[in-house]
Amino acid sequence: MKAIIKIFIVALFLFIVVGCKKEKQVAFFYPTTTNCRIKIHYKSNGIIVYSYKNNAIETILKLYKKDGEYYGSVLDPFPELILSNKKMVDTTYILPYAVSHRILIRKEGNRIYSSTIYSFTNNILIKLEYDDFYRIRKIRRFGLAIEYIRK
Repeated sequence: MKAIIKIFIVALFLFIVVGCKKEKQVAFFYPTTTNCRIKIHYKSNGIIVYSYKNNAIETILKLYKKDGEYYGSVLDPFPELILSNKKMVDTTYILPYAVSHRILIRKEGNRIYSSTIYSFTNNILIKLEYDDFYRIRKIRRFGLAIEYIRK
């Protein structure tokens, strides 16, 4: 009887340790056609998207979490809804001192969403596909010409 209890306790401990393991805080996406890679850094209060090319690092997006959604700013200092699994929006931002842009958030399928940022000429700058938990699954840039896959 004591052996069964010990086995149960060990099995429960292993289940808790394996089941509660944190998801990776960093994910890398590699392109199918160029040598530029993208790094997604998940933080407790936000997500940062970096681009790496020829040893140069560029911050593409800085997103912060607010009320279960992610906001950022394509053109500082105005916060804009970038990632959401609650609101499907199509918003054009026209600013008097800067170039306008458009953000389209839509449901793509069962628990899959996308956020696309367009330039003022309606070219796609970046498209992020993500799930209910805001785990980014796919990235496309430059008018969908470059697709990045998580590895």
